[in-house]
Amino acid sequence: MNAGKINPSIYLILALCIISIVLTLLFSSNLGILYSASLLIIFICIVFFSLTYPSIFSLQNFCLVSFLIHFQFIFLIIPSLILTNEIKSIFAARATLAVGLSVFLESLAAIITNHAQSKNVFDWVVRSIDKKHVKSMRLLLAILIVISAITMIYFIIKTPEVPLFRLFSIDASIDIITIREESFKLLNIPLIFKYLIEWVRCIFWPFLTGVMFSRLLIKKSKKRIFAFMVFFVIGIIITGFTTEKAIVTNFILINILIYIFIKQKKLKARTILLGGIISLSFPLLIFYIRAVSSKIGYPLQFAFYSLFNRIFMVPARVAMVHYMVFPDYINFLYGSSMNYISYFLGKELFPLSNYLYLYFYPWGAADNPSGFLNATYTSEMWANFGWFGIMLSAIFLGFFLHSVNLWVWKLKKTPEIISIYSVMLASVLNLISGNVTVFLLSKGFIILYFFTLLGNMTLIKTRKDNSQIINRSLKCL
Repeated sequence: MNAGKINPSIYLILALCIISIVLTLLFSSNLGILYSASLLIIFICIVFFSLTYPSIFSLQNFCLVSFLIHFQFIFLIIPSLILTNEIKSIFAARATLAVGLSVFLESLAAIITNHAQSKNVFDWVVRSIDKKHVKSMRLLLAILIVISAITMIYFIIKTPEVPLFRLFSIDASIDIITIREESFKLLNIPLIFKYLIEWVRCIFWPFLTGVMFSRLLIKKSKKRIFAFMVFFVIGIIITGFTTEKAIVTNFILINILIYIFIKQKKLKARTILLGGIISLSFPLLIFYIRAVSSKIGYPLQFAFYSLFNRIFMVPARVAMVHYMVFPDYINFLYGSSMNYISYFLGKELFPLSNYLYLYFYPWGAADNPSGFLNATYTSEMWANFGWFGIMLSAIFLGFFLHSVNLWVWKLKKTPEIISIYSVMLASVLNLISGNVTVFLLSKGFIILYFFTLLGNMTLIKTRKDNSQIINRSLKCL
C-alpha cells in the first residue's frame, strides 16, 4: 500500500469500525469499563488490519472472511451495541464482546493464513475450457438435476401442505407459521431426505441455476436464455416452498454475485443497492401478504418495519438470549446441543434452539412447539464451551474460509467454479443465524468444497490428457 493513501475499497469496513467505536463510547456506562475497553481495542485492531491487508478486508476481492466480517458488523455488532442501551446488563455486554472477539480472531487467522501461502493470485477472468472438461461437468449437472427432482417430488408427496401455495390462497392468514413447521420440521421422513431437501434448496439448485446464468452471461443465445429462465423460476419455487425467506434471498443474491463476477468484476454502490432491493423483495412480499390477510392496518408500513426488525434487530436479540441462560442458570452443554459432537460423545441431544424458544416465548409454545431461536455461531459455541468455544471456532473459521478463498482464487474460472464460489459467499450468511456444524454440513458448505475439488480434478486430468496427445503427436513427427 502506498504511504499516505487509503485503499478506497476498504472505506466500508472503516466506516463500520468508526460507527462501532462511537457507539461503544456512547454506551460505555452500560457495557462496563472492561467490556468497553476490550471492544475499543478490537475495533482499533480491525482498522489497523484493514489498512495493512486491504486484500482480505475489501469486499471488492469477494473474500469469504471479508463477507463474514461485514455481515457480523452490520447484523450483530452495531445492533448489539444499540441494544445495550435497552438491555442494560452484563449479558448484553458479554454478547457484544463475544462477536467482537470472533471478528478479531477470524481476521487474525485469515492474515496468518495469507502469509503462509506462497503466492496469492486474484483473477476473475473467465477462461475458455476444454470440451472434455465440459462433458465431465455435464455428468455432474445431470446427476444433481435427477437428485433434486426426486427429492422435491418426494417432499411434495410426503408434506401435508406446501406453505408457498397456501400463502397465496384466499385464507392465507390461517396459521401459516404452523403449516410451515408441519411441512418440514415436523415432517416424519428419513433423516437423509431432510438433509437432501436442505441441500437441494441451499446448494444443488442454486449451483445449477448459477451455472446456467454464468454460461448465459459468457455467451448469449436463445437456448441459454430459456434454460436460465426455467432454472430460475423453478429455483424460486423450490427455495420458497416453506416460505423461509432467507433461502430465497440467498438464491437471488447468488445470481447477483455471478453477474458482478462476470460483467462488472467489482462491487459498485449502485449494484449493491439494486441487488439489495431485489434480494429483499421476496421477504417483503411475504410480510405484506401476511399483513393484508391478517387485516393489519397499513400493511406496507408493517411489512417494511417487520423486514427491518427481522434483518437488523432479531439476530442480535436472539444471540443475547444464550448469554442470559448459560452458565448462570444452566451449565455449559459441552457439545450436547450439536448433533455430530453429541453423537460421537454418546450424549443425548439437547434441543438448544427449541428450548430457548419455549423458555422465552411460552405463550407461543402451544401453537408452535417446534419453534426455534436460531442464533449466530458464537452464541451456540458460548452455550456449549464458553469463551474457549468462541475463540476456537473463530480461529477455525478464519483459517478454513481463507484457505478455501486462496485456493479458489488460483483456479481457472469456469462457469461451474464461479457458480460454486457465489454459493459459498452467500452461504456465509448462515453463520449469522446458525452454528458451525450447520454451516458446514446441514447447509452444505463442505459439499461445495468437494464440488470445487471435483471441478479442479477434471481440469487437471484434461490438461494431462491434452499434454499426452501433444507429446504423442511430436513423437510421430
